[in-house]
Amino acid sequence: MDQVEFAERLSQQLSAPDGAEGFAPVFIAALQELVRGRPVPVALLGRRLVLPPAMVADLLRRVKDTEWDEHGSLLGYGLTLKPTTHRFEVEGLTLHTWCAFDTLFF
Repeated sequence: MDQVEFAERLSQQLSAPDGAEGFAPVFIAALQELVRGRPVPVALLGRRLVLPPAMVADLLRRVKDTEWDEHGSLLGYGLTLKPTTHRFEVEGLTLHTWCAFDTLFF
């Protein structure tokens, strides 16, 4: 199973936090991009999902603790590009999580 398949499989098992209707497809696409190890522009997610970038950004901003860089690109939601002490490796790429449980979960 490659990184993208792993992210899709995992995200399909998760529900939308805080009742954010329509969050699941955004979360799936976000995880599939985050596992590539680089910040994810909202416009990229919008193109992938055929949704206005403003709608994608709104959904991501409605959930607690979403991480962003100074350019407005997604850095993390549970799985993060910010280095932490909680990390694991997939196909030679080091990925980080917010807590030890997330490392096992992802």
